[in-house]
Order: sequence, then C-alpha cells, then structure tokens
Amino acid sequence: MDVSTLPFNKHLGLSVSPSDGNPTVTLRPCAHHLNHVDTVHATVIYGIAEAASGYCLLARFPSLVDSFVAVLRSASAKYRRPASPDGDLLGQGTLSEDSAVKFYERLTSRGRAAVDVEVSVTQNDTQLFTGTFGWFVAAKES
Repeated sequence: MDVSTLPFNKHLGLSVSPSDGNPTVTLRPCAHHLNHVDTVHATVIYGIAEAASGYCLLARFPSLVDSFVAVLRSASAKYRRPASPDGDLLGQGTLSEDSAVKFYERLTSRGRAAVDVEVSVTQNDTQLFTGTFGWFVAAKES
C-alpha cells in the first residue's frame, strides 16, 4: 500500500520515498496549504505527520498489509515552529526495535495489538512538529 494514494493524502499532494533508509512523506507547500498568516496550515502539517506514522508501520511490517488492518486510535502533537511556504516539508516516523518486537509478538499471538509511532516533521533541517501516533492493528475479518 502506498499512503500517498489514499484520497486525503492525494488531495494534500503528499509523496513518499525512502530517505537514508527511513521512510519519508514529503509535501511541497502550495498557496492552498497556507493559513491566514501565510504559513503552512497546522492541519496540513498534522496530515503529513499522520501519513508518516502509517508509512513507518507499512515499511517496518510490509508482510502484514494483506491480512491486517490498522486504524489510528490516539495522537499527541507539539507544533514547535511555523512552516514557511518555501521548502519541502518532510515527515518521518520511528519505531524503536523493542516496541516493534513487542508489537509483533502481541499481534501474531492475539491477532491484534497497539503500537505508538514517534513522528517528526522538518523543513530545511529545522524541526517543526513532533508527535506520537497510537495505532491499533487487528486481523482482517474473513
């Protein structure tokens, strides 16, 4: 699954790529992404972060795509700096090895599990946003 093809992500104009081994969600801001003070709207930044968290899970566990479904259960967000209309916005999710192992063990033994993905959104090497996205993953019903 390519998270950039999901309708809302496509509407935002997100693209995905591996970056130094880390899956990255990218957006080049346009005029329609801006708010009333000519910075990138907070909802757009949140959308990048949410997509990056899902992309992180997909990249870490590609074999689960066909048999499991993931839904966002919780999120916490910290906006650190405004995003300018100049320069790509990059979102990257991270999942610690310990969390990944525990998540996979629970998922394979119980058919469902929760996991938190840490996310950062940057622009021109400056951190704009950090957050934690809590995903619930369960086996698809037949």
